[in-house]
Amino acid sequence: MADVLSAGEFRNGVTIQYNNSVYQIIEFQHVKPGKGAAFVRTKLKNVIDGGVIEQSFRPTEKFVRAFQNITIIPSCVIRSQNHFQFPENVSDMLRSI
Repeated sequence: MADVLSAGEFRNGVTIQYNNSVYQIIEFQHVKPGKGAAFVRTKLKNVIDGGVIEQSFRPTEKFVRAFQNITIIPSCVIRSQNHFQFPENVSDMLRSI
């Protein structure tokens, strides 16, 4: 069964499925305006193409957690429970540095 979380449970680094893609939460803020309902303002990074979007959600909206125990490290490395996975072209990337 898929791990489901609400927008009110967002934390930095969590990856979710949204709009048929996988996004990592890079920033979130729970906003309680004086008038109207509370909402969660987020910055989401697409883990496939690196694009960043800003989106607001109601705290009760539900999302499927895309990966569990995985942290996306910028550029090319994925860390999962102390194991590192590198893309095939990482040696070429490191040589160019």
